Amino acid sequence: MVSFVEMSSVSNFGFIENKIDKTLGSLRKGSYTYFRENDVIIAKITPCMENGKCALAIGLSNGIGMGSSEFHVFRANENKVLPFFLFYSLNRESIRKEAERNMTGSSGHRRVPI
Repeated sequence: MVSFVEMSSVSNFGFIENKIDKTLGSLRKGSYTYFRENDVIIAKITPCMENGKCALAIGLSNGIGMGSSEFHVFRANENKVLPFFLFYSLNRESIRKEAERNMTGSSGHRRVPI
């Protein structure tokens, strides 16, 4: 079992509100983003990114998460930075504003590039 996280499950306050346990096999056919315990997931599509859809992935089933293909995943090197610090650094309004300035794509489908 792994935790499946939809975009709507990520709150604007940094929490994953609803994780759905699914088998890894049931998710193989889709185009999903992989992440693991203590990763930071942040929306890359408008308006979710501007609204603050960013969370520290904790409490995942078997430490594994799968979710929307519209997430960027950041993983802390825990020898250098704590995951919680990375989350708070990425979840600042100034970071969201800078990301918004760098979005690409057409109106309504703009995304933050990698």
